[in-house]
Amino acid sequence: MRPPLADLVRGCFEAYRRQDRAAIERLIADDFIFVSPYDDNIGRADYFARCWPNAEYIRAHRIETIVESGNEAFVVYECELKTGARFRNAERFIFEGERIARVEVYFGDPPSGVEKAEYLAFLDVAKEAWKGGGAQR
Repeated sequence: MRPPLADLVRGCFEAYRRQDRAAIERLIADDFIFVSPYDDNIGRADYFARCWPNAEYIRAHRIETIVESGNEAFVVYECELKTGARFRNAERFIFEGERIARVEVYFGDPPSGVEKAEYLAFLDVAKEAWKGGGAQR
């Protein structure tokens, strides 16, 4: 029996907090697809090269809501960076069994009280890792 999707989503966020790449590799499918305003349907290898390095800068994710429907879960959370800056995102997870097949991230400008320059600097980590061939952790 498959665990609740909300538990699998929480496991994904916990892997980021611990910077546990092995745990996230077990959670995502071999044919995993990732979509965000900066990433257009990238595959597993590109995800690890481009997005995973951001785990180093994250202090915590505070999950506000997880809604499950069929093989999907939708989560809204606040992300706190090690600098203390915070922003909110929403993500749609699509599962194949117990593995994450697709993640779609939705974000915009940071909420009031967070310097936009600091938020953009955080997002630039992925861009720089991508340009440099990807940081392996």
